[in-house]
Amino acid sequence: MDLIIADTSPLIFLSKLALLETVCTNFRLITTETVFCEATRKKDLPDSKYIARLKEDGKITIQYINAVSIKKYSDEWKFGQGEASAFALVQNTGGVLLVDDFAAIRCARALDIKYITTPVLIYTLSERNILTQVQARDKLLVLKEYSWISQEILDVVVSWFQ
Repeated sequence: MDLIIADTSPLIFLSKLALLETVCTNFRLITTETVFCEATRKKDLPDSKYIARLKEDGKITIQYINAVSIKKYSDEWKFGQGEASAFALVQNTGGVLLVDDFAAIRCARALDIKYITTPVLIYTLSERNILTQVQARDKLLVLKEYSWISQEILDVVVSWFQ
């Protein structure tokens, strides 16, 4: 899982958790221009500034995806432009798709695309001794408070630490 292709929500969630730089340091993180624009649309927010700084520092790579490739996924799977571009990028480059949306996860399964969710990525950071189990569990509990990720999914991942 050296190459991660990120969708918008995971970028924002990892930013809020102060884990995005950790992920960038330990994995090769690429996203699309469309996802980057979605994640940094509200330029005055701290998360947006943090994501933009990581791009400026070369820790997040931005790749352009042509409109035809994006349209394929937005039409066929009814995705927004960000998710559609992330799917097009992972199809072009391989790697693992970082996504939290249930419809996108179903699509990844249907297309046999490797994917990981934000909670499982946090768990993976602890498994690789990048975070302690206590740190990872605490981050998951914070994520549980403000994200729209299924509480059941978060509860399952948190239970892996017990």
